[in-house]
Amino acid sequence: MKLNLLKLMTLPAASALIAAAALPLRAGEVPAAEYYGEVVRLDAADSEADLQEMLDAGAKMLRRRQDLALMLFPYPSGGEEGEASAMMTRSGRRAPGNQGSRWRIPRIAPVPAMDVAIPLTGANHVAKGTRLPAPYTGAGVVAGFCDVGFDSRHINFTDPATGECRIARVVRYVESEGARYVYDSPEDIQAFHTDDEDQYHATHVAGIMAGSYPLADMPGVMTGSAVSGIAPGCEIVATVSELSEVGLLAGVEDIIEYAKSVGKPAVINMSVGNYVGPHDGSSLFCKYLDLCAEDAVICLSSGNEGQDTNHQYLPQASAQQPLKVRIAGADWVNLELTGQTDIYAADSTPFTVTLRVADSTLDYENPLVSQTEPIDLSVTPFRVLSSVPVPDDPDVIYDEGFSRWFDGRIYVLGGIDPENGRYAANIIYDCTTTEPFSDEKRWARYRIDVIATPQAPVRLDAFADGIRSWLAAAGDNPNRPGNEISVSDLATGYKTVSVGMYCSRLNVPLLDGTVYSGENDKAYSISLYSGYGYTPDGRRLPMTSAPGRPIVSSWSGAYIAAHDDSDCSHYVDAPDGTRHYWAPMSGTSMSSPYVAGVVATWLEAVPSLTWKDVQEILAATNYYPDFDEDPAPADNPRYGMGLLNAYEGIKLALKDYADATVGVLPDDASRLRAVPAGNELHVFNPDCEEVRLTCHSMQGTLLADFSAGSGAFIAIPMTELRGAAGSGPCVVTVAGRSSAPRTLKLL
Repeated sequence: MKLNLLKLMTLPAASALIAAAALPLRAGEVPAAEYYGEVVRLDAADSEADLQEMLDAGAKMLRRRQDLALMLFPYPSGGEEGEASAMMTRSGRRAPGNQGSRWRIPRIAPVPAMDVAIPLTGANHVAKGTRLPAPYTGAGVVAGFCDVGFDSRHINFTDPATGECRIARVVRYVESEGARYVYDSPEDIQAFHTDDEDQYHATHVAGIMAGSYPLADMPGVMTGSAVSGIAPGCEIVATVSELSEVGLLAGVEDIIEYAKSVGKPAVINMSVGNYVGPHDGSSLFCKYLDLCAEDAVICLSSGNEGQDTNHQYLPQASAQQPLKVRIAGADWVNLELTGQTDIYAADSTPFTVTLRVADSTLDYENPLVSQTEPIDLSVTPFRVLSSVPVPDDPDVIYDEGFSRWFDGRIYVLGGIDPENGRYAANIIYDCTTTEPFSDEKRWARYRIDVIATPQAPVRLDAFADGIRSWLAAAGDNPNRPGNEISVSDLATGYKTVSVGMYCSRLNVPLLDGTVYSGENDKAYSISLYSGYGYTPDGRRLPMTSAPGRPIVSSWSGAYIAAHDDSDCSHYVDAPDGTRHYWAPMSGTSMSSPYVAGVVATWLEAVPSLTWKDVQEILAATNYYPDFDEDPAPADNPRYGMGLLNAYEGIKLALKDYADATVGVLPDDASRLRAVPAGNELHVFNPDCEEVRLTCHSMQGTLLADFSAGSGAFIAIPMTELRGAAGSGPCVVTVAGRSSAPRTLKLL
């Protein structure tokens, strides 16, 4: 089982998390929400009956693809006060290895986690159409996002020429209420205004991807520059939610549904992350998203945990050398322990889980106060360590050492993960301790260690959620907690695009006279915070990296009204008297929509591009900078598959399209390309040399012979090519002074 530990991939200047997650429910508490979301794999034996059983029990289905369904389940009511059933109970029907249990694990609420940047990838040349058939701005493409905190009234989402709103649809999910709201008229979209006045994330993300206001000659912006999003010509579909996996995936479906209804290609951005999970693309979230990728190109943040200790592993854990991890709390002093840690074996080799209370004042190698008996999840797939005894419940472990120094619970569940065949354990903690290390040192004296002991030597990987908890060193493990696999689990799918970030500038002046600083990073180098890593099957992630630290983009007016403008760097006053703000932010939340905007321009140029095409273009045109670093960028796993080159990418997309669709004779020496486009023949001439065209009928009659000029892009009416012949098949030859001729057949 995996909790919804999702966060927005935003990295504030102080590197602090935005907002706080609601703590899990404790015994006797009543959930405020009515529903919780789950991605469910339906029973293969009878999927329809399985689905109907859930619906009859009060569940709601948002969407479905094949045997995967996006479900909202009602919270069950509690039992008698003081009994174990006073906690939230659950049927256990969806928890791996937990069938038949009457406990429901408490769910943790998710938390949120361009001016200089545009030229760094050549995106400015794409927008200008430099040596391209035309400028590309994402026209004819639907660009959507799944996020939180969207200001639909911001001037950045209006057409500068007409003043009309470019947002085609807004869909809002309130998963906890089981509600979905659709706004698809200009009046409704303007009235929507925002889903959350305490958030600004979606407004900033959407501005990077698709903002269209030409912010220029403002304080801190280069004189004469025009700062907008990467794809200002696209059509925008906004989906917002409470950031549950179900809400995010349902939003993806909404964007795809709209794009299909208007017959346009779609690109989708998801600037969210989750650090627990198998990190091999096998989670139900990743599998559902891979199905959606058949209908849209989907970009995801790789995460901002490149410097955090969310991961620990042993390449050959054994009975003699088990994996030992210590839980570190998000309160920095470790008095509060809430969150989740997942441990995965490389294969189906079972391991036991032992929980121990450690005294940090004792010898580092021998900190034991008390510990449970080893928990064998292959025999008992669900156990609870409780500070309060629960009579007559075999699932509950009562330990006096834990009870003496901690108040709360630790849940342990797992077994063979049916999605990947790997043995896994989920450890979910909700407990506190009050004993300080000393009067002078007010951090926690007592800590929680988790010991995983395999039955045979096997690699074990532990992942902390990175929101409510991290990992700390415990015992004599040769490998300490680190960031070798710091990429978000959500970004490990096979058909999506994972995006890291590099530093596009170091400082941004703010309106209050202070400076937003990208501390700890080197200009134009990969950010130390950018998530990265290798998947178990050897894929190097992220697939590409783009500017993300920091990026100036639109800021929510609703947030400004509820708070202030102290974080902002620019503003404009609209003709109607409203003021609109821009501000810098950092994170893979910013680099991912940058790539999504670039993909929108590629889709405008070649609407038939698939997820596979985009991945191949990235792999072929990414580059590693020539920096004097140790290790060199190409050898540094932080750089993933390299840095984005938007300009070379669109040129390759157009080249491949031309070669694949018009039968150009292969000639590696020639850079000329010719593509029929309706009533015109489009000639790509990147060397700007004089171009000569000849056209012959299929019987060999010369129909036309003329100089077409020396422009980078030349459009020739078909009537000029065919001459008096008018119609019918013909052969066209395009030649330059230094290029070998290119020949194609026109039908």
